[in-house]
Amino acid sequence: DDLSLSEVFSEVNKTTDDRIISSGSYATWSGTAWSGSLTEINNTKSYTLYFQEPQVLEMYSVGSVVQGAGGEPLNSLSLNNGWNWFSYLPNDKRPLNTTVFSLSQEAETGDIIKSQTAFVTYLSASDLGGDSEEGVWLGTLSHLHPGEGYRSKLTNIATLTYQENDDGGRSMEVFNLVNNIDSLYQ
Repeated sequence: DDLSLSEVFSEVNKTTDDRIISSGSYATWSGTAWSGSLTEINNTKSYTLYFQEPQVLEMYSVGSVVQGAGGEPLNSLSLNNGWNWFSYLPNDKRPLNTTVFSLSQEAETGDIIKSQTAFVTYLSASDLGGDSEEGVWLGTLSHLHPGEGYRSKLTNIATLTYQENDDGGRSMEVFNLVNNIDSLYQ
């Protein structure tokens, strides 16, 4: 029930100048308390944690869906143009063709989705040339995973809707940049 920084990080061995950063706020550990504009963790946002010592942080999910305003299940997130930080809400990993491709606006060349270890960038059909009717996401990020945070840089404001896992979503293929780049030019 208590998502204050003091409660969420109460079991962590904090060191002076440890930081927690979100897309619009931050907090710094002074040695005795958290200071800054970030005061509480929100389960629909992602955070970057800068701890000077290795830590184990245990987080627990209550229930199978994230609740939005009014207690309704939250299955979509608004994404602004420019950089966004977002949490992956479903409880199971899902391929990009049922998650990222459920953007309400068509992606544009140069749009990016990235995790801590992988990324995809969009190349539109017109930029691909040839007979292609759909653009492609190029990169190494093939699935979104529960408990992980992501960043996106979008040209247009969009809504990301999390589809059911068995729904094929848009049938665009995600190309692995390292292994399949040659197939784009054949």
